[in-house]
Amino acid sequence: MIEVRPTGQSPMAVTHQGPSIHETSAGALQKMLSKLQSSMGRRDNTKGGHSIRDLDLL
Repeated sequence: MIEVRPTGQSPMAVTHQGPSIHETSAGALQKMLSKLQSSMGRRDNTKGGHSIRDLDLL
């Protein structure tokens, strides 16, 4: 099991089973990387374009 605690977010954990410790840790790291990329992508991806509230009108 691998657990990470991103700042300002809930902890995330993944597990992976494999025939050797090397394959198990590599699989768990790959899963965690995917989970972090997905989580960060959702956080940074806002629906639609820029808001008019963000534009400097003057």
